[in-house]
Amino acid sequence: MSNTNEWDSYQKREIDKNYLSFPEPILKGNYQYKLFDISIEDIERVINLHIGDTDINDSISLFGGYAISKNGNIELYPQCCGLLEEIQLWKKILNEDFSEFYLTEGHPSPLITKSGNEIVIYCKDEFETFDPFTTKEEIRLDGIFCKD
Repeated sequence: MSNTNEWDSYQKREIDKNYLSFPEPILKGNYQYKLFDISIEDIERVINLHIGDTDINDSISLFGGYAISKNGNIELYPQCCGLLEEIQLWKKILNEDFSEFYLTEGHPSPLITKSGNEIVIYCKDEFETFDPFTTKEEIRLDGIFCKD
């Protein structure tokens, strides 16, 4: 997930050129940010740069995704091509009887399951490596919102 210094410098120049006060990335060398740390004015700029002169009905969702943290540490970062609209899939874990699922857009995609009162996220793909490479193959979350 780490980039060269030249690429980091280029990204920093582009961000400074296009935005008013953009936050630092959540991890050095990647360009993922905490959504609520971005000002409304910069969110509008992100959308306008993303859409350009495309009709909004013909555009695609913003890339991004959702990180999963446990005890204040990010266990799973959004993967390549993840979309902000995937929050609709993540909401399934709130259902008492949800069925296991994969995220539909990002790759590689974790398998999200339930085991007893735990949510278990499997991060193994035979074709791609999860970023960062230190991602655990199995992430277990206390299922306080799950009932058997």
